[in-house]
Amino acid sequence: MKKISVIIPVYNAEKYLKKCIESILKQTYKDIEIILINDGSFDKSREVCICYQNKNKNIKYFEHENKGCSYTRNRGIINSSGEYICFIDSDDVLEENFLEVLFLKMNELKADLIITKIKQLNNEKIQKIINYSKKEIKLNDDIKKINSILFNSPCNKLFKKELITKFKIFFPVETSIAEDLAFVFKYATVSKKIVFTDEVAYLYRYNPNSITSNIKIEKIQEGFNTFSDIKKFLKEKKIYIQNKKALLFIEKKFLIKTAYSIIGRSYKIKNFLNIKKEVEKFEKNLKSYDLILYKDYRMKKILLFLRMYFRMLLKKEKK
Repeated sequence: MKKISVIIPVYNAEKYLKKCIESILKQTYKDIEIILINDGSFDKSREVCICYQNKNKNIKYFEHENKGCSYTRNRGIINSSGEYICFIDSDDVLEENFLEVLFLKMNELKADLIITKIKQLNNEKIQKIINYSKKEIKLNDDIKKINSILFNSPCNKLFKKELITKFKIFFPVETSIAEDLAFVFKYATVSKKIVFTDEVAYLYRYNPNSITSNIKIEKIQEGFNTFSDIKKFLKEKKIYIQNKKALLFIEKKFLIKTAYSIIGRSYKIKNFLNIKKEVEKFEKNLKSYDLILYKDYRMKKILLFLRMYFRMLLKKEKK
C-alpha cells in the first residue's frame, strides 16, 4: 500500500477539530500520515493538536503565526511524505472508507485526479448532496457542465504528489479569493485522466460566515491576481492555448458570482459612495483585464444593473 498524506490547516477550530481528526484515524485505509498545521490559532486548537500528536505516531504537527490557508496548505505539501495527498478542512469529516475508495479507484482507473460527492452538513444534519452526472471528464470539452463542482474545493479529491512536485503546483499566497480554484485548475490541466465517483462522500460543514459566502468588494482585485497567477502558470508550462477556453469560462463564472455577491450584500452596507467607487474599479479592471470577458453580454448586463442599483441606493441615502 502507498502512503496518503492528509493535510489539515487549523485556525481557531477547537469546536470541530476532534471530530475531524477522529474521522481520519477511523479510516479503513491505514497507511496514512496526518499533517496538522496550526495557522496562528488563539483558541485551544494547539492543545487539541498536540494531544493527538502525542497519542498517534502517524500525526505530524507544525505551527506558525497567522499567514492564511494557502501558505498553511503549501507547508503541508512540502512536509508530506506520502505518494498521494488529500486535503481536509478542520471543521469537516470523512466517511470511514473515503480514502480507501479514492485510492482504489485512482489505481484501478489509472487516473491522476479522483473526485467524490459532497454532503453538506448544517447543524449536524445533511442539508444537501452535491453529486456528478459524469464519471470522467476532459477539461475543455466538459467544463461548462462541472466547473463549479470541480474547482470550488481541493477537499473532496485525491491528488498525486508526483504531479504536484513535478509541475510545482502550489496555492497562491498573494490572494485569499479563489485560491482553491487556482490550485485545482492548475492540477487539472496537467492531469491526463480525471474521474468522479459517488461511492463515498466528503462531509462539508456549511458556514454562512465563510469568505466564499461573503465576498467583500475590497477583495475583488485579489480575484484578478488569482487568474493572473493561473495564466502565468499555464504559459510557463506552455499549455495556455489548449486551456484558454476553459480558463475564460471559469473567469467569467467567477466574476458573475462576485457581482451577484456585491448586489446581495450591498443593502447591509451604509457607505454607498465607497462601494460605488469599488464597483467602478471592478469594471475598470475587468475592461482592461480581458476584452473577451468584458464583451460578454451577460457580464455587461450585470455591470449595468450594478451601476443603476447603486444610483438608487445613493438617492435613498440622500433623502
